[in-house]
Amino acid sequence: YINRQNNEGNTALHIAVQKGNIEAVRWLMLCAEIDPVMNNENSQSPITLLLSTLDPDQEVLPDNYKKEVFDRLVDQADPLWPGIYPFRRIVNAKDDVNGLSAVQYAARMRDRYFYNKLAKYDDSSADGRGVLPADRYK
Repeated sequence: YINRQNNEGNTALHIAVQKGNIEAVRWLMLCAEIDPVMNNENSQSPITLLLSTLDPDQEVLPDNYKKEVFDRLVDQADPLWPGIYPFRRIVNAKDDVNGLSAVQYAARMRDRYFYNKLAKYDDSSADGRGVLPADRYK
């Protein structure tokens, strides 16, 4: 039941991420049955959902709670899926409605924090305009 999806395809983890509920994300990620890579109807995993909601053109940097939610997702998802479903594949999957991966969303941020955290997983896949995530910082 922990991975049950609502009408929009969101799981409890998606909703906790949307609400910025750090405690809920923390507890959900500790559940053995949690699927941190399940996509909603927009083909977004919880990580991609969080990054897609941050506006890269904002002058104000994202709130610290969003960074902490992001950290929880990355730090706890990575060891959960070492061989079965590699985290590298999750953050590079370009199957959301905008055709972008979590790495590409992170590279669009004015705040390099998000990309720096995912950079070690970057498979250097270009976005629709042929721009590589790492090239956004040159």
